[in-house]
Amino acid sequence: MATFGNGRRVAIVAGVRTPFTKAGTAFKSLSAIDLGKLCVAELLQRTNLDGNEVQTLVFGTVIPSVVEPNIAREVSLLPLLPKGVNAYTVSRACASANQAITDAADQIALGHVDVAIAGGSESLSNIPILHAPGFADALVLASKAKSLPARLKALSRLRPKDLIPVTPAIAEPSTGETMGQSAEKMAKLNASKAEIERQLGDPATYQDGEAVKKLLIDQAYVAKELEELEAQWLALI
Repeated sequence: MATFGNGRRVAIVAGVRTPFTKAGTAFKSLSAIDLGKLCVAELLQRTNLDGNEVQTLVFGTVIPSVVEPNIAREVSLLPLLPKGVNAYTVSRACASANQAITDAADQIALGHVDVAIAGGSESLSNIPILHAPGFADALVLASKAKSLPARLKALSRLRPKDLIPVTPAIAEPSTGETMGQSAEKMAKLNASKAEIERQLGDPATYQDGEAVKKLLIDQAYVAKELEELEAQWLALI
């Protein structure tokens, strides 16, 4: 439980989750919204919390639905919750649920609300599959055509490559890496940094001038890599 300067205390009093399963298996028929509703309903039942006391619901998701982007709002429509409950969705890569919990805690700490529900939901079995740009362009032209021949002419522009779907990626576009991959790289660089510092702190190292020179070069390289990686992390989250 955290206590803030204004005397407000924030506590996580209960939590539930669904089992983790592989995409396309046990939960393939359930959307992220379905999973979120199941958890929130179960949470209210286990805690005997009156839904009318809930003032805010915050949910995080990594790959939002193109037709239902505000997952929190959909989850808040449970009959157990008041119709006017404030609900919004956040996205911060793999830390989306953590961001939702932090946002809810902030609202309590600031005195805006007393009770909040926060969490995250994801269904990789139901991620949106997008059309290739060529396919999308042809559909737009066909929809604007005034006659059947004009529509057929627009669709005739399609090529086999245009029929290949585009699946969404959770990797950061500028680096091509996921948050987990970046974290692994950062862990290795920090381990190298610690080892270099250990060796430079050993008096015996300085008996070999070439070894010291190499360590200093390695130290500068690792420092630069870590600086670039931290910048990538900021862009990712």
